[in-house]
Amino acid sequence: MAPGGGNVARRSLGTKPNLCVPKRISTEKARQGPAALASSRPSASVPGAAPAPSSSTRIPRPSMKGGASRASAGTFGMPKRSTSASHRPASSSAFKTPRSASALSRTPSSVLKPSNLANTMNRYSMSSNRGSHIGTKMVKDARNLNDKAWQSRTIQDIIGFVQEYGYPKELSPSDFPLSTTEFKGVFEFLVNFLIPGYEIGQQRLELVLPGFLKKIGYPTQVSKSCFQTLGTKHSWPSVLGILDYLLRRAQSLVIKEKHISTICFPNKDENGFALPGESDDRLMFDFFVQVYDEFNRGQENFEPQLEKLRLRLMENHEVDPDSIRQLERDRRACREELIHLEEVPNRCEALLKRNTSTKADLKSMNQYLDELKRYNEKKSKDLEEMTAKRETLVKKKAILEKEIEENTAACLAKGIDPEACNLDFVTQSLRNQIQAQRELLKMQDNNCGSVEIKLGKKIQETDTLIREYNKKLLGIDVEETHDLRLDRFRDPQELVVPLQNLMKAMRTEERNIELEMEKINMNVSKLRLAIKSKEDELEVKKNEFEEIKTQRSKLEATIQDEDAVLTKSIQDLKAKLIKIKETQMEGQTSLEDLQKEVDLAEKSVSSLKREYEAKKVENMAFIDGAFKKFREFMDTKEKQKKEVAEAIQEKAKLKIERMDKVLEVQNGALANIESIMKEVLASQKS
Repeated sequence: MAPGGGNVARRSLGTKPNLCVPKRISTEKARQGPAALASSRPSASVPGAAPAPSSSTRIPRPSMKGGASRASAGTFGMPKRSTSASHRPASSSAFKTPRSASALSRTPSSVLKPSNLANTMNRYSMSSNRGSHIGTKMVKDARNLNDKAWQSRTIQDIIGFVQEYGYPKELSPSDFPLSTTEFKGVFEFLVNFLIPGYEIGQQRLELVLPGFLKKIGYPTQVSKSCFQTLGTKHSWPSVLGILDYLLRRAQSLVIKEKHISTICFPNKDENGFALPGESDDRLMFDFFVQVYDEFNRGQENFEPQLEKLRLRLMENHEVDPDSIRQLERDRRACREELIHLEEVPNRCEALLKRNTSTKADLKSMNQYLDELKRYNEKKSKDLEEMTAKRETLVKKKAILEKEIEENTAACLAKGIDPEACNLDFVTQSLRNQIQAQRELLKMQDNNCGSVEIKLGKKIQETDTLIREYNKKLLGIDVEETHDLRLDRFRDPQELVVPLQNLMKAMRTEERNIELEMEKINMNVSKLRLAIKSKEDELEVKKNEFEEIKTQRSKLEATIQDEDAVLTKSIQDLKAKLIKIKETQMEGQTSLEDLQKEVDLAEKSVSSLKREYEAKKVENMAFIDGAFKKFREFMDTKEKQKKEVAEAIQEKAKLKIERMDKVLEVQNGALANIESIMKEVLASQKS
């Protein structure tokens, strides 16, 4: 029975309800939504629900004893028996006919309970509780209740559903057909999905269930005999059909309860399209449930619920209070930064210049270090190759010495002088070389004449071009920054590119000079004001210059260390070469080849040393050029000072404008939420 049923029963007897205080309900049912609120109504108003356990509403059981039952049957329209006892007046009960001893030994007929009382009452009853078949249309059940496959499938569905939703007893197909107790339990379990708190109690099934099924909309007529004999073959299909109907209704209600929020509180726009999130009506419903719960607890302050509603509305409308506060903080910070930049613009420019200069220095230093690393890797590879070649030569020398010893031993064993054989071999090889050199000299003599003729023609052509070029060069006032002199044995085509570059440079310089003259006349007054700031920057640059000097000293130290390492490696190589020469004096045949390898090694060492010296000079020139370009870089970057400051101010203004627009949108959303809150407060007050 639902809570509050007893109160409803007492109000029906004439008690005065308390109109000042609303009926209090549980918080759990209020939070579950409208379905739970509907289930919290008193079950006394639901047809077939268990009555309240009070003396005022309990129906008394009818008396089934003797003449009282017959009299009650007569009240339902059953004709009375014409007996002498019934026609006797009330006063004649005192005058009784004397009976015999045998008559006194048996029970009087007035005390006996008629055996066919129930059948007689059902047959002759004219009560309104019995359905009439006159003027009503019987609906035929579309289900094949006698189909064994359908019955087994329905039994499996019932078992699965009741076990899934917590039926207290384990059921199996062997329990079907159900007994009266099990049927009552399964019936009440399924009906409780439709009518929470429903109980049959101690009432007889055949008296309660037919009317109850008719009131809940069962499509077919069910006789009382079906509930009197549940497990018989003719009754069980109809009973199973009733359980199937309640099962379908319960399954439908379970499915609807899962989507009760979207059904009762759809969140759609003005065109009927679904929107993400919860609807405002659902939020308001939850708010009223929480406020009512607090009211039932005796609370009068609902500010926490209002604050929670405001936060949920802001979240539902995608209004983030943290982002609003963050935007306010960013706005104030940007305004402070703008004021600071307007007051002190030179500090930012100085930092930018220093940053760019340090980046350029780091870039150049990294390039130098990369080149130095590649150079060292190359030289280390060359040293590894030289050592590998030396090892191969030593191995080859050992093999040749071993072969020489074996051959000399074999010749001596045969009585042949090896030195005489070697002399014949050497003389024959020398003759072949002399013949090859004679042929080569003949070919060179033949080619020499043709080459001299071509060379003479080229010399004449270059002399004429040099004379014409020098004549034209005399009429031009050219600085000696470019090497435009044409030597006698130099190709004239090599001067085409420098001349073109010179022309372009002269034209650009002319245009730049004109522009600079105009700018100088305009910026003389500005430069006077900027002298003080430049002096400060000059001090900063002096410090940087000192740092560069220290870096230069460090680089010189590293170069000296590398030079010492290379000189040491060169000395080691020379010592190894001397040892190789000493070891190669024993074999004459391999001395010439080893001498060539030694020469090549010495040439490679000398070339490595020259490359190292050239690289050292180049690095020193690069450092000197970097110092010279430092002042030029400062002069060129000074012109960008005001442009950078103006660009920063414009960006800050644009950022502030965007933030103002975002704040306007957020304030509009907050205004809408505040209007909703005011409406809620007004409705609460009303």
